[in-house]
Amino acid sequence: MQGDIRLISPAIEKPVDAETPGATFVFRFKVDAASDSEDVEIPLVNSETQFQFREKYRVLLVEDNKINQFLASTILENFGLEVHTADDGLQGLERIKAEDFDLVLMDVQMPVMDGYESTTAMRALGISVPIIGLTANVYKEDIDKCMESGMNAHLGKPFTEVDIYNELKKWLG
Repeated sequence: MQGDIRLISPAIEKPVDAETPGATFVFRFKVDAASDSEDVEIPLVNSETQFQFREKYRVLLVEDNKINQFLASTILENFGLEVHTADDGLQGLERIKAEDFDLVLMDVQMPVMDGYESTTAMRALGISVPIIGLTANVYKEDIDKCMESGMNAHLGKPFTEVDIYNELKKWLG
């Protein structure tokens, strides 16, 4: 494809420490655009340098799956956000009653209290922060159910860094 792949790794430059985790991959290649053949460079963005919020917003991630919780927290922290977690909808409800958050990411299928019930309870208490539903269920009726419960938006799992950043940007600015 007449392109190249680069790996930028802090481990190669200096020993890895908490300040320089991970690596950056850069892919460049040529593609045909529309009916005319043009050289087009498609830059892939590095979340640590491209996706940053100006403020350290407080986000509550309500997710029962520890792996999903870890992955989402890592992505959100790379955006410069302060992430707090709850393991189910009831814990999420208790946390948002006790603390101030700028946004809630709400899994919908959880034990104890699901995301729909938790969101409905939050709205009944007058809590108006944006709530984004997270679920692998992406049919129209699933999205409608999120909105009917009081969620502001829906994001399908699995999501990419670009997907979640763009959705968060709508609500956090």
